[in-house]
Amino acid sequence: MRKVFLGLALFALTFYCHAQSNEIEELRKQIQEHTEQDTARVNLLIKISFSTPTIPIEEIEKNAAEALSLSRKLNYAEGEGFALALQSRLNLINRNMETSFAQLNQADSIAKKTKNLLLQYRVNFYFISYYNRINDYRQGLSYALQAEKAALQLGNLELIETSQRQIANSYTILGDYAQALDYSMKSVKNAEKLNSQTRLYNAWNALAQTYTLIGDYEKSNEYLQKLTDLHKQLDFGNEELKDLYNGLGENYRLNKKYPEAIEQYNLGLNISTTSIDSSLILSNLADVYVRMDNLPLAFQYGYQSLTKAKKSGNNTIDAWIFGILARAHVKQNRPDSALFYADQGYKLGVQTGYMEDIRDNAKVLADAYALKNDFRNAYDFYKTYISYRDSMTSAEVSNKASVLEYNFEIEKKEDEIALLSEQKKSQQNFLISALIVLGLILITVFLLLRNNRLKQKANLLLQQQKQEIDEKANELALKANELSAVNRVSNALASYSSLDEIIHLVGDQMKDLFKANIVYLAFLDKKTNMINFPYQYGEEMLPQKMGEGLTSKIISSGKPLLINKDIEEVTLQLGAKRIGIPSASYLGVPIFRDKEAIGVLSVQSTETENRFNESDSNLLSTIASSVGVAINKAQLFEEVVAAKKSAEQANEAKSAFLSTVSHELRTPLTSVLGFAKIIQKRLEEKIFPLIEQKDPKTEKTINQVSENLKVVISEGERLTTLINDVLDLAKIEAGKMDWSQEEVAMPEVVERAISATTTLFEQKNLKLIRDIDPNIPTITGDTNKLIQVVINLISNAVKFTDKGSVTCRIKQVGNEIITSILDTGMGIAKEDFGAVFEQFKQIGGDTLTDKPKGTGLGLPICKEIVEHSGGRIWVESEVGKGTTFSFAIPFVEKENLSTSAGPIHLNDLVKQLKEKMTFSKLKDVGANAHILIVDDEESIRSLLRQELTEAGYLTSEASNGKEAIESIRQHRPDLIILDIMMPEINGFDVAAILKNDPQTMDIPIIILSIVQDKARGFRIGVDRYLTKPIDTAQLFEDISALLEQGKSKRKVMVVDEDSAAIRTLTEVLQTKGYHVVESDGKELVEKAIANQPDIIILNSILSADEEIVQTLRFEKGLENVLFFIYQ
Repeated sequence: MRKVFLGLALFALTFYCHAQSNEIEELRKQIQEHTEQDTARVNLLIKISFSTPTIPIEEIEKNAAEALSLSRKLNYAEGEGFALALQSRLNLINRNMETSFAQLNQADSIAKKTKNLLLQYRVNFYFISYYNRINDYRQGLSYALQAEKAALQLGNLELIETSQRQIANSYTILGDYAQALDYSMKSVKNAEKLNSQTRLYNAWNALAQTYTLIGDYEKSNEYLQKLTDLHKQLDFGNEELKDLYNGLGENYRLNKKYPEAIEQYNLGLNISTTSIDSSLILSNLADVYVRMDNLPLAFQYGYQSLTKAKKSGNNTIDAWIFGILARAHVKQNRPDSALFYADQGYKLGVQTGYMEDIRDNAKVLADAYALKNDFRNAYDFYKTYISYRDSMTSAEVSNKASVLEYNFEIEKKEDEIALLSEQKKSQQNFLISALIVLGLILITVFLLLRNNRLKQKANLLLQQQKQEIDEKANELALKANELSAVNRVSNALASYSSLDEIIHLVGDQMKDLFKANIVYLAFLDKKTNMINFPYQYGEEMLPQKMGEGLTSKIISSGKPLLINKDIEEVTLQLGAKRIGIPSASYLGVPIFRDKEAIGVLSVQSTETENRFNESDSNLLSTIASSVGVAINKAQLFEEVVAAKKSAEQANEAKSAFLSTVSHELRTPLTSVLGFAKIIQKRLEEKIFPLIEQKDPKTEKTINQVSENLKVVISEGERLTTLINDVLDLAKIEAGKMDWSQEEVAMPEVVERAISATTTLFEQKNLKLIRDIDPNIPTITGDTNKLIQVVINLISNAVKFTDKGSVTCRIKQVGNEIITSILDTGMGIAKEDFGAVFEQFKQIGGDTLTDKPKGTGLGLPICKEIVEHSGGRIWVESEVGKGTTFSFAIPFVEKENLSTSAGPIHLNDLVKQLKEKMTFSKLKDVGANAHILIVDDEESIRSLLRQELTEAGYLTSEASNGKEAIESIRQHRPDLIILDIMMPEINGFDVAAILKNDPQTMDIPIIILSIVQDKARGFRIGVDRYLTKPIDTAQLFEDISALLEQGKSKRKVMVVDEDSAAIRTLTEVLQTKGYHVVESDGKELVEKAIANQPDIIILNSILSADEEIVQTLRFEKGLENVLFFIYQ
């Protein structure tokens, strides 16, 4: 719950209360007429400055300055003190805190020296304001109590009421609601005595606020409704009325009367004038809709509230709003998004010290971690939530409220009785006077006797009522003590999860609470039918069979047993055997788990009979109930931990199995696909052209062979996609997926995904529509993974759309970037929405008659990637009208949007080029280049040998890493194709050895493996990294490119407006063997496209034009260009 403390308006209402303005005018007239420079003028200046309603600030400043100057001239200490207090108040309003504090200390010193109680009251009151401004509410409370003391000594009821109301507000802020209720009721009583509607308004306000905080919403609403009526009578305006509507809405919301709450909030929202006020009420509406499970409206109002709060510059309710958004995400089963918001809310709550913010966000953190099966973190945050919840509202407060309210009613009755006595006294005096005049002594005596009887009757009535009050107070105090003891034990139990810790904690608490000589906890072991005593104090108790002692009787009956004397005799009557040290008083109660008695909690006295009573039995039973719950929770926790461990082991085994099987499938699949493609190529290029196709049977056979080979290759590639998806999912579930965190521009991600799927649109003749906002801010995430998500969504859209269009849309909504892929295809039924993100699920059609389209893993992987990025993914669709898949990723606005390291200096550039660009040594290899094939699978070597020799290359082979290194030493190849998983020495180690040897470091290396660890390969220095199954076209393209380096030299483009800088860089680069293309920036794009450089070195002034760099990155052939920026 978040409240705009209505108590914060009390100062304003106190100083701006509605009084007769003619009093102010009369004082102004007196000051104008009294021109003599004396203490009387000082007193007039001070009086009008402290009057209510307050005069304008400028007038107070003028009066205070004159009063201070005149007081010092007249050596009038008290006047100087009041003037300093006024100036301190003005500096406090203007936030001149140091000056205000110094003036208050001077005024305080004068007040103590002159012993002027009114001055001391004023000084203490302004000290309250000072310490509240700096959030030191406890110090402010101490001065409020001093102000009350001064007001009581003065006997000024108005000052007493004001100070008591301020004390109530201070206790409310500090969370001491019992004291807050006490002083609020005192304030109400004094406001009624003063017959001041304005003061009664303020007192009711404070009382309503406190009742809300302790959870008595009906009582709070009773006072708030009174306030609303009184507010309209006093015509205070909309500012306070808005707070009253918000307060009523709060109470209805917390009392689960949601329609009434929404009505009150909307009334308040309609008259709100500031961003912070609107933000508060919007956040409360969002909370109501979360509780009603109306999540679209909850998100709408939640984000509106967050926007308003940021606009206001006031972050006091940010933690509350974060908690609401987090709870909404939990209800949508999006734990990562919930953690994103709840973590911010929890940290902000710790920073500001608001207990309810810490409590609420700890609860949603626990729920979110539980959704992620992170039970350790869930349990830790749940303990935090329980701790703060129980410390904020206890049974003691509720009991204290009842006592105080009862006392208040009784005191009103006492006042009425006292008034009756006074009236009778007046009657007595009147009659005495009449009797003296008339001389009727006998009548006087008669009346005196009659009045004495009435007085005795009144006294008797008063004594009876006081006796009833004392009995009620004692009864409530006893209950409060019992509840306090239960609360202490419950709070202590909440912080333990181990069964042994719980047992020993309860035993020690019972020993201290009941001052017993013997204490034990016993539990029945059903398997052995034995009762064990894991905690025992004062007596050594061995395990006993069920049925032997009093403990067995309590477990069997399930009822408490209280014996206060003749224990031996009573034990025999119960048919039990007395065991252990004889005791004078015995009390034992059953411990239940669910509805079954599982043990006994017992306290005994060996010294005193009648030591325990029914109240002790009830208290011990209540504690035993808490123990049963705690033990149940501890056992459940242990079961959950064991289940979690088992599930994690099973999950790891599953992931390992999937990974192993997938890797093992890749090698034979590589051979199948590779040889199938070779057969297809040989048949189509060399055999089929030689066969006479005049015979229809021959032609049909040729066509069938071609089609069959296409099926083999197509199905092999589909199986490759499935294996890749399985591997990705296994990595994600095992937590072994490599994630990078970098600045990501979503428009660039979508454009790259569109480039990768262009052929799909061409095959089905579908229209691609772009709806992309170019001003979208960047997010933090993994660029390649997000590209994978968009590619998958576009591929699905094309797959299930036969005609129409596919739209790629990016927009910003609140603090999220939403990317959507819309199609005009077949659509998805609402009942299938949940299944689309489940693994291996295919939706739509009959699974026995309709062929599945895909593996059923693409969307689950997309969901994992998006949620890892702190986002959410969802689907919207209508059968026959198309489908929209959207994902939203939150972004955090940064003060400095530029995250780049900045340009380097020209002098440092060459050094970095040497470090970052290790390419193959330039040499002329000709057409018959020698390629070494290193792989432990003979079939793979055979496949590569056939492909390469057919292309005109010379080949040699090695079956392991050790053999490869020896071969390279003897016969240096022009290029190496290297597997990773091999006996003797693995491929990574082979590459590392070669790249660190000056004799072999310039030989190009292409990794071709089932192992997907490109980052490690590129760190070692390999030139290309391909994964199996073999993409023959890509392999030959990379081989040609790498061997080409030996003929045409590596191209570097230098771009600068300064010709001297171009010359310097050109000389250095040409010395290193690079081919240099120069540009002054005017035709940068055209030259880059024409020359296709490998590296572009760019002056920082020219690089500031982001559009140029962006254009170059999207040009064909320039996607992997390396950019260097210098200044």
